[in-house]
Formats: sequence, C-alpha cells, structure tokens
Amino acid sequence: MVGGMSLRGLQKMSEIIKDRSLQKYYLAIVKGRVDKKETLNGYLFKDEATNQVVVKDKEFTGATPIYTEYEPLLVKDDLSLIMVHLITGKTHQIR
Repeated sequence: MVGGMSLRGLQKMSEIIKDRSLQKYYLAIVKGRVDKKETLNGYLFKDEATNQVVVKDKEFTGATPIYTEYEPLLVKDDLSLIMVHLITGKTHQIR
C-alpha cells in the first residue's frame, strides 16, 4: 500500500511506480525445501473475454514473457519462507 501526505508527493510516487523504478517484493510460505536462489522464466496469457490466466514454461501464441526471482529466507522441516521478486511485474505472475 502506498500513500502520500501531499499532492506533490503522490505525483512523484505515481511517476516512480509508472517508470518501474520501484521494486516489488513478496513474502510467501511454500511447502517443500527451497535451498537456493533461483530465477524462473515463463509465459503468461490472459484471455480478456473469459478473464482466465494461463502460465506456461514454453512460448505460445499471444503470451508475454515473465521473469520471477525467489530466494529462501528460512527453511524449517518441509516449509520454506521465501522472498519473491516479480521482475516483470505482470498481473497474476506470482501464480
């Protein structure tokens, strides 16, 4: 969530978000042991008519390339706390 205390501050924050100089990171708990930092490449397609999203690891017609990086922060038993960076920042990319 982003907020501002002045119109000038809100305009500057809007500019930073628009030019993608603001990096977005997410925390996630996943089942399984994540032992090293990795980057995933895939392809995302959103069908506007049905509002359905498809993510695949191979290129296909109409799909946009997506890049996601994650690294483990804590591993305990069969659960891992990871930090996820959506490099391309597409809607539904974190799936």
